[in-house]
Amino acid sequence: MAIYELLLANLAHTAEHLQQLEFIHYAQLAVAVAGALSVGYIFYSLYLSPYSRIPGRLLYRLSSIPSRLVMLFGQLPEVSEADYYHFGDIFMMSPNVVILSNPADCRAVLSTHRFIKSDMYKAFALIDETMFTTHSADLTHVRRRQVGPAFTHGYLNEMEPIILECGIHAIKAKWDKEITQSATGRSASVNYALHFSMTSFDIIGALGYGQRFNALHNNTAKIVDWVNDYNKLAIVKLVFDQVISFPARLLVRQLIQSRDEFVAFGNAAAERRREQLRQGQIEKPKD
Repeated sequence: MAIYELLLANLAHTAEHLQQLEFIHYAQLAVAVAGALSVGYIFYSLYLSPYSRIPGRLLYRLSSIPSRLVMLFGQLPEVSEADYYHFGDIFMMSPNVVILSNPADCRAVLSTHRFIKSDMYKAFALIDETMFTTHSADLTHVRRRQVGPAFTHGYLNEMEPIILECGIHAIKAKWDKEITQSATGRSASVNYALHFSMTSFDIIGALGYGQRFNALHNNTAKIVDWVNDYNKLAIVKLVFDQVISFPARLLVRQLIQSRDEFVAFGNAAAERRREQLRQGQIEKPKD
């Protein structure tokens, strides 16, 4: 009986030892496969990829993580400018993403509706698909036909009075008022970025929605905050795609609330314009 129990113990020990060897074998095999795939990917990216002849930073060729972090921390303009001076007009920003810095190259690419934007633009599709975010060549073609006529010389000439009134004339009046009040001892406050953003909103409101929001005159920066929050949310989504899904959305609930307010405001303004046009209260604008 003792010999039988000893044999059973030895068999159990042998089986356990074999399982450990088998596990080590599979682990070594997995490491070897992962290593081979990594080396193959690096070799392909550096020497065989169609982008291998395009200059760029080494890490940017191998992974999109560095460029995502650059965008997350708001350093994309500085890094892109540095790469432009170092590499020239065309350089890599991440695997399969090429930056064009020459205006002629940009016009050549953007002049055709067949140009498909990179996946980066999907992060900005936080509401509906637009001409700015779409990956559909057909939708791009349709939107170009709809928007294109508004930028002809004839339409621009008819829109020019409103653009000047809500644009440079409004800014001049705003700054002249600030400077005049500074003579009484009050300091003049001129914020280029904020004031031009408000002016852009006023022009879009007058032309696109047929309404005068007077954001610059009333010093209403809420729309600027909405736009900034929208861009922040898009950049976070670019780094972490599931950020607008529960429970991750709890971390950016203020940005999501700001987006929802922005969308509600735009929908309400558009509906007011449609109703005014249906009732003949306003003339169809030249936009």
